[in-house]
Amino acid sequence: MAVRLTVYDGAGVIGGNKILLESGSSRLFFDFGTTYAVRERYFEEYLRPRANRGLLDLVTLDLLPPLLDLYRGDMQLGGLARERLSRRPGARELGPVDGVFLSHAHLDHSGYISFLREDVPVYCTGLSAAIAKAVQDTAPSDFEKEVCYQAPRQEKAGGVLESTRGASNRGRQYYTVDGPPSEPLARFWTQSPLKSKGLDCCPLLPAGERLGSLPGRAFPVDHSIYGAAACAVETEAGWVVYTGDLRLHGRQGESSRRFAEAARELHPALLVCEGTHVAAGRNTTEEEVHEHCLAAVRRAGQLVVADFGPRNVERLLIFRDIAARTGRRLAILARDAYLLDAMRYAEPAVSPRLYQSADAGTVSPRLYQSADAGTVSPRQYQWTDAGTMPDIAGDDALVVYRDLKSREGAWEAALRERYAGKLVDAGEVSAHQEDYIVCLSFWDMNELVDIDPRPGGLYVYSSSEAYSEEQRIDHRRLANWLGEFGLRLVGLRQGAGEPVDEEGFHASGHITGPDLLALIHTISPRTVLPVHTQQPEFFVENLRGECRVIVPTRGEAVEVG
Repeated sequence: MAVRLTVYDGAGVIGGNKILLESGSSRLFFDFGTTYAVRERYFEEYLRPRANRGLLDLVTLDLLPPLLDLYRGDMQLGGLARERLSRRPGARELGPVDGVFLSHAHLDHSGYISFLREDVPVYCTGLSAAIAKAVQDTAPSDFEKEVCYQAPRQEKAGGVLESTRGASNRGRQYYTVDGPPSEPLARFWTQSPLKSKGLDCCPLLPAGERLGSLPGRAFPVDHSIYGAAACAVETEAGWVVYTGDLRLHGRQGESSRRFAEAARELHPALLVCEGTHVAAGRNTTEEEVHEHCLAAVRRAGQLVVADFGPRNVERLLIFRDIAARTGRRLAILARDAYLLDAMRYAEPAVSPRLYQSADAGTVSPRLYQSADAGTVSPRQYQWTDAGTMPDIAGDDALVVYRDLKSREGAWEAALRERYAGKLVDAGEVSAHQEDYIVCLSFWDMNELVDIDPRPGGLYVYSSSEAYSEEQRIDHRRLANWLGEFGLRLVGLRQGAGEPVDEEGFHASGHITGPDLLALIHTISPRTVLPVHTQQPEFFVENLRGECRVIVPTRGEAVEVG
């Protein structure tokens, strides 16, 4: 059987990657994310897929690949969803699936793992596993985000599904690609965040030197979320390399360069490559973000609010350093504190981690070998740590902001008990505004009503620009909130009627066009297949005469060779 690769999602769009590799009897997915580009055609905040109809809305509106035997049996509505799926072009039975290589824990790469059969495992770094579970633990119940564990459902009279009463949530099998999980992470993995429902969880297991049934390698890369990794899989047609999302301009850009050097040694037949920001000639670096934000905070005499992307812990740590340098304390929300704890449990697998040549004195370096046990390269590599997460209890610059809630989950009650001496509320922040940087986003704006900022405060917007009209509307609403409370805004500036991005306050998680071409030149693949991009023609135009470029069509297989 020919080696085939099918881009079910991620062709000509940014995000939602669902890429199937088939080699012999092996079937491995590269990511299985939420397809926001398609989802947003039909749904928004108050119009969502119906959990009580299982997969039906999703398959009817083409949000899942037409693979008839790939999905959870408890969400099929007596076979109705499968029957509806069978009508779609290209519908087929897939058979046994080795698993999903999860490049990182952003939902556009991980979210729709929620709907896969229970026997489909996930391969990722220990840190990605920790982040994915922390995000699910602290989020409201959402059947589109059951990435690590699922609530079993059963069909009731009238053709609706509901969670099985009294049943524990069921965990999916995860394998860590960067070595055995630490003991704290292994314990955290099996703990339920709920008082009312247990967690029947498979233990985290190390993946070894395989991804499913295929010889495979994983390589840490730099991205806007810790734990990101690329991978290489040895197929009957040669090595297939998948970049996931990465960049060279981050603080740990060296890890992405080392990935490219290691991938080159495999002489890959195919490179499946992201291209989110190929139009950018240069990106702001994290060091520049630190400098701009620090200068802005130093000029602030009252409250500072920091707004950055969810799960962007690197940015959180920048503001933690800024707080320490300016004599302030960084007040983080409970969900951020929970995430930091989960990441500490993953140590020594904490990202950013560099893929480095091992010195002669290094203990137990990993020697990557091909399937026939022949050495790929005389170079030896290992995963090494480049830093650790702060311990909130012992960090003078960190406190936990206690927002007002009528009810709190078991995870939050335990966290607030653990950090009882580190809690601050709106009253404390309001009384000492010059002493705090508070981490809030647009969705937390009503906290300003309780804090009651004094004039002269600062709002630092350190997140991505608006990509849709809905996000632009949110930016206009944000400007209204800040105007109401007299907070000066940096990171966004007033454009033609609406706020636009202000350079220097945010660093993209994605590689620029020139850096991407340099990375591809280093890897030197025979063929490049661009995904996660709206500009595949960039690859065609800039790689002409160097390698073959195949622009994928959604749902159509290409042969590797």
